[in-house]
Amino acid sequence: MDYSNLTLCYGLDLYDTTPRQITLQNWLRLCANLEPFQEKRERPVLMPHGWFSYRRADSLIQHSGCVQIDIDAKHQDKPIQWDDLAQVMAEEPGVVLAQRSASGEGLWLLVAVKGISKTDHRERADHVVAHFEDRFDVVVDHPVSRNLASVRFASSHLAHVNFGAEPWPY
Repeated sequence: MDYSNLTLCYGLDLYDTTPRQITLQNWLRLCANLEPFQEKRERPVLMPHGWFSYRRADSLIQHSGCVQIDIDAKHQDKPIQWDDLAQVMAEEPGVVLAQRSASGEGLWLLVAVKGISKTDHRERADHVVAHFEDRFDVVVDHPVSRNLASVRFASSHLAHVNFGAEPWPY
């Protein structure tokens, strides 16, 4: 699958409740053109788990086939070199995107998962999270991965992408 054309939803900022469709490639273009010191809550937000009619989990129209992984500095017990970790994690099977968070104090991943759907999202997300926690000795923010309607603030940091990633066979 070519994940550059994966269609997701986004909002103009944290308070915008009307989801709009955008491809992953166009989302990355939007992120590249952000003002560097723009307030985080005023940045566009992505809903990486799919297409929604509203910004609520019960309004999911179509699952994206991916799980977002959120790794924040505040949850770690040791300092992390975020750019180095992003580059290494980007090489893991299933990883479509690895990027520092909007604040720069964390990392987020978009991981393709074979056969994931609305009904088994939580279970499969838990498997993905466990893999990354065990493999890289990091603490993942579980609720972000489990919640279908979780949003991701736009980040202007370098994104490591693999639009041809093979989904994990969880």
